[in-house]
Amino acid sequence: MGECSICCFSLLATPFGWNRIPDPVSTHCGHLCHHHCLESTGDHRCPQCRNPQGALTFFRIYPSVSDEILALQTALEAMRV
Repeated sequence: MGECSICCFSLLATPFGWNRIPDPVSTHCGHLCHHHCLESTGDHRCPQCRNPQGALTFFRIYPSVSDEILALQTALEAMRV
């Protein structure tokens, strides 16, 4: 799915051990980041292209993670050998 434009962690991971559920969002211009990272900047511009964004202008992303879960399970099984 990609990485957060701010912290560069996977959008499906919780960065830095935050006690939060991964919460990917898209800015109005289509760039992706974690909701918490976007809020923590305090800026109303896209963190990637710097286009102005209205206050709280983002769209929640609800990814289908089944393919990524299968890939991780396969990788874990290969490590157990």
